[in-house]
Amino acid sequence: MSDDLRPTRRPGARPLSRSFPAGLGFLLPAVLLAACSAPQPPAATPAAAAPSTSTSAPPTGTAPTSPAEPAPAEQRQPLQALGLLNIKLSGLNDDGSVTASVQPPASLGAQALTNLDSVQAEVVSTGSFTVGQRGAGGARYVSVTFRVRNASSAGTPFGTARQNLTLLGASTSGTIAQTPYSQLLRFDGTAADPAVAATILPTPGMTYDRTTDAPVLLAGAQDLQVFTEGEVAALGNVAGTTRVFPFGFVVRNRTQTSSRALAANPAAGQYDGVVTLALKFPLQADAAADPFSVMVTFAVVDDPVTRVTQSTEEQAVGGSVQARAAALGAGTQIATLCGTALSGANTLFVGSATTAGNTGRTAHIGGNVALSTPPTASSAIGNTLLSVPAAQGLSRFYSVYSPSTLTFAGTGTARGGTATVASDGSYTFISKPGDGVGSTATSDSLNYTVSDGAGCTSPTQTAPVGINQRVWYVNNAANGAGDGRQTTPFQTLAAAQSASAAADTIYVFRGNGTTSGQNAGFVLKDNQTLIGEGSELKVGAVSVLPAGAAPASIGNFDGVGLTLANGNTVRGLNVGGTSGGIVGTNFGKLSATLGSVTATAGPALNLTTGTLDATAIRLDATNPATAGAGVDLSSVGGSLSVLGTGSAGTGGTVQATGTNGVGYRIRPGNADLTLGLARVQAQNSPSGLLFSTATTDTGRLGLTVSDSAFTNNTGRAVSLESRGTGANSFLLERNSVSNTSGTSGIVYTAGRTATANSVDRGVFRGNTVAIGNTYAGGGSGFSIVANGNSRGQFLLENNTVSSFNTYGMELRAGQLTETDTGSARLDLTLRNNTVSTPSAAASEALEGVGLTVGIDTAETDQLCANLTGNTISAQNGGTNGAQSAVVVRQRGGTTFTLTGLSGTGATGTTNTIASRNNGATTRIRNSTTLNPVAGTCTEPVLP
Repeated sequence: MSDDLRPTRRPGARPLSRSFPAGLGFLLPAVLLAACSAPQPPAATPAAAAPSTSTSAPPTGTAPTSPAEPAPAEQRQPLQALGLLNIKLSGLNDDGSVTASVQPPASLGAQALTNLDSVQAEVVSTGSFTVGQRGAGGARYVSVTFRVRNASSAGTPFGTARQNLTLLGASTSGTIAQTPYSQLLRFDGTAADPAVAATILPTPGMTYDRTTDAPVLLAGAQDLQVFTEGEVAALGNVAGTTRVFPFGFVVRNRTQTSSRALAANPAAGQYDGVVTLALKFPLQADAAADPFSVMVTFAVVDDPVTRVTQSTEEQAVGGSVQARAAALGAGTQIATLCGTALSGANTLFVGSATTAGNTGRTAHIGGNVALSTPPTASSAIGNTLLSVPAAQGLSRFYSVYSPSTLTFAGTGTARGGTATVASDGSYTFISKPGDGVGSTATSDSLNYTVSDGAGCTSPTQTAPVGINQRVWYVNNAANGAGDGRQTTPFQTLAAAQSASAAADTIYVFRGNGTTSGQNAGFVLKDNQTLIGEGSELKVGAVSVLPAGAAPASIGNFDGVGLTLANGNTVRGLNVGGTSGGIVGTNFGKLSATLGSVTATAGPALNLTTGTLDATAIRLDATNPATAGAGVDLSSVGGSLSVLGTGSAGTGGTVQATGTNGVGYRIRPGNADLTLGLARVQAQNSPSGLLFSTATTDTGRLGLTVSDSAFTNNTGRAVSLESRGTGANSFLLERNSVSNTSGTSGIVYTAGRTATANSVDRGVFRGNTVAIGNTYAGGGSGFSIVANGNSRGQFLLENNTVSSFNTYGMELRAGQLTETDTGSARLDLTLRNNTVSTPSAAASEALEGVGLTVGIDTAETDQLCANLTGNTISAQNGGTNGAQSAVVVRQRGGTTFTLTGLSGTGATGTTNTIASRNNGATTRIRNSTTLNPVAGTCTEPVLP
């Protein structure tokens, strides 16, 4: 029967069911499902359709207070558009016979068709029946079944298999009232009321049950498929369409119930697919107004997701959606609509599907809520409260259509975590104790329901939560022992230490202000982070808690406060111990921002072999051990800064009172260390600060000491002993040295083989030095000595030396003994210093400034001296009698360069020093070998 032919009788009103199985005379010639565009590449991210009538705009964005949301583990691939398809239905009356034909879109010319993909299809059966009262809810159900071959219209098989081939309803510029329908005609050939188009609804295949006078499911014809709005929106505008709707019909495999694949390269006559298209037409009040024929437009797509749909009809009469899903294999998704009772794994509550309306919704199946896209995984931190506001909550994954309003509810999680979903879709989540890094599972899901407020409430749904890291919380003021989560913290550090694993974070609340949690110290594990309330808790890019007003403290009444492992981070803490504050060997890299670190009977820091990226407000230590140190850094590189907060001592006080004790002992070995000490105090130790390298060491030290005090140290206040090959730099400014019984103030000695890249540089500026002048062994306020083949450049500026034993400033390029040989070079700039020569009768003091180049005649040392603006007093009595302000000694074979030299020999030297340094007197030792030359000294430039 041609679709242009019409029955000769007027339509009646009685129910009629016609079904024409394959081979009963209603086979039409093979027809073309033609594509109007080449396959589209997958879209990057599915986007939700934005209904203009929605009371909740399609959600976007991420909460600033919540972690970023990674894609779920099983990210679905988007639908892939293949083209358009028109199906013409005729004979839509009570006693006529429904016919169907497949037609290419009218806009495609013959030439365009020749280059496009297609599939062969044959109509194998049609059927229709009516139920209910005309004009009072009565309807006609129409179904058409096709068999489908994966081949071109010419019968050439395709070499690419199809998967879940689906026909999606689509509107075009030629369809009626933003629907998939066009050419909607009555029996007499006139146009039907356009308003009827939006009332045509898709259904699964249905048949008439005479015993109940009601429609029931047609066995094997449940091909209706619904989609999320985001899935169809991701298709974009398939060429020629104004909208692709989230409903359609999926092609089954004709012979294999466990597959929907259409095999590549089918044999001639091999039709592997079958699909049933079914529509429901409302019966008009007047039979003459019923549609007689209609054209339906579909977009043809491949769907990578295998799913079945539980329709509202199936809900009403009971169906086998779960059996159909099981037949297609594990993991098959079940899409459900409002009214469903199904939930659980692989069940997707879509809620509703729009069937008319390009930008909003004028018709639909289901309720007034529609899933835009399944919730993506929130990123939570183990044991840590995640608060997601409404704008970034569950509502952004749904669309709602007026007059309805979205509401949510829910508590609990799949793994036993704690979650509460508010009515606006915001939620809070905290994992099961211990979930996260180091646990056996890193994913959870919160439970919720969604409602449109108009009679549709979903079964329990789940939203995934990825738990990517883990924090253990400690608060000694907590109520109860707790489980280590943020809302129920441990009371003791011991509990956190026991529960934690490598790479975990431990966060210590300040609690009641006393040592938090325990007084037995804490031993870190590899890559752990220890954070106190004094610092922001930030995990990755997520800010969890801001810095508190005061740091938390940990301590140990009988041992080390904190023991490092490998690769630790420590922030926002005060650490205290007895035998040690912070101790670590082979600790990798320590990143630390500390308050105070204290040891009452050991070093505040005792670190060996590793790299620092650390700051501390203060370091305090008393160490009575024979060779103990207040701070001991050995083979340690990186950077450490002690900051202080005001005057000297606010950066901490260290004292090592044993026989060979050192306040700060710095031995970088082969590491490069930058050390900044501000406002510290080193006292009552044989050495206040000792830096030393061995001749085989390749490391370097960049040292800054400022605004600090070195008090009552019995040996050298600061001793810089450079013997390795590294190029060191020293900046000492505004420090005070007062050693009533000490030997020396600030001392630099170098005895090494230098290279062009290993020149030590130092700037000593604005320091005050006063050392006892009754020590029989001698000692100097400043002593800078380059031995061997060492190279040094030093600037001494605006310093004050008020008392000393040997020299106020001892400056020498030469050997330690008169039997050594070498070729050291020392460039010295002395500018605007004040040296007051003591006059006590017991003083061993010599001149205020001693310049020496060479000890033995075999040396080839070089000393360049630039003295200007200095005020240097001469000795007026004492053991050595009256002395000059400056003494100069040069051995033969050496080079003595004097900047500003005027004249030659002893006279030129004496006159030059006097004229440039406020009349300072000069004494010449070994005048016969004195041979000064004019020249310019190199001032140090610190890195």
